[in-house]
Amino acid sequence: MTLHPKIAIFASKGFRTGGPEALHQLHYELLKHNLVSTLIPYPGTSKKVPVQEYISYEPLWGNLFDLFKADIVIISSDLTFLPYWYILFLHRKTKYIWMLAVDYSSDSEWSRHEQTKFPIHEEWHEALVETRTVRLLKTLKVVVRMRFKSLKNNFRYHLNFSYDNYLFQSNYAREIVTGFYNKKAGLMLTDYINIEKFKKIKIGEQKTKNTHLCSCSKKHVAYNPAKSTKIMDRLLDINQNTGNFLHFVAIKNLSKEQVVELLIFSDLYLDLGFFPGKDRLPREAITLSCPVLLAKRGSARYETDFSLNKKYLIDLNQTNPKSVFEIIINILSIPKSDNLKAQKAFKTMVSLEKLNFQDEVRKFVSSIQRKN
Repeated sequence: MTLHPKIAIFASKGFRTGGPEALHQLHYELLKHNLVSTLIPYPGTSKKVPVQEYISYEPLWGNLFDLFKADIVIISSDLTFLPYWYILFLHRKTKYIWMLAVDYSSDSEWSRHEQTKFPIHEEWHEALVETRTVRLLKTLKVVVRMRFKSLKNNFRYHLNFSYDNYLFQSNYAREIVTGFYNKKAGLMLTDYINIEKFKKIKIGEQKTKNTHLCSCSKKHVAYNPAKSTKIMDRLLDINQNTGNFLHFVAIKNLSKEQVVELLIFSDLYLDLGFFPGKDRLPREAITLSCPVLLAKRGSARYETDFSLNKKYLIDLNQTNPKSVFEIIINILSIPKSDNLKAQKAFKTMVSLEKLNFQDEVRKFVSSIQRKN
């Protein structure tokens, strides 16, 4: 390997989510170290239009020829399969696996690790009860999918994470991989919230400009409907049965400007889902001065990932739906400014992530150069 190795980073092209942005951030920092870094589109995304929001990271998209020339390949944990003939391009490369979301990785042992270790309170299961028809349809879907996958696997190369090089986005991922499964320790590499992109967004002074916000005196609670949907449905039912005391707003079908405005004007960001890593929305919320209330699941169990007072972390295996709703009411009875003061440590942690990330990239660059 040369002193300035060529690096290829697999990334989804045209997708605006936390994973692709983290990979863009890494690519940008490597360029600043005068390294040759190229983004390789995930199979099936090469013809998609690059995300305009990521232009500031100076993305350089390549192809299989660039992958062939690379000395080092960085693969995100969510990339579980590649066409089988990609093995020709990955052979004898130094491969790093960046564990952005350990529970969503391809390894069947790691997949859904904590969901089975820490089951939620039995009363929540009522929200998860399915009819016999729904269960039958889901079973058929799985059977068809597995049958189809068994055919595709004859032509695909399975990334089974049997590599020696690991990068960890969260301390949760590091402990799962190195502690529970005795894999080789690697370097921390945590992405950051790009505060600059928020500064470019013009927000109206009146929250009524956002149709998802009401001009009422109700407390606004923003939440991510893509996570813990049925659990949230229980809370929404309780709210409705108690006179719609709170105004819950789903972060769905909103522009980036509307999401930012929603978080700025909301009194609380609620996330009772699972955290396979350091999710972006809670970090974006606190950056925009919106207090957060999270389920103590996955990465949120680790103070080094989410530096929050235990008051703002709900243990779902010890708390039933009614108790959770009461916790939300109690938190919202406190002035928003006081909740923010109580979460000052978390906000400071998030504000320092970019500097920490740059330092972590320097250590990564030094490590790959030492292996020369």
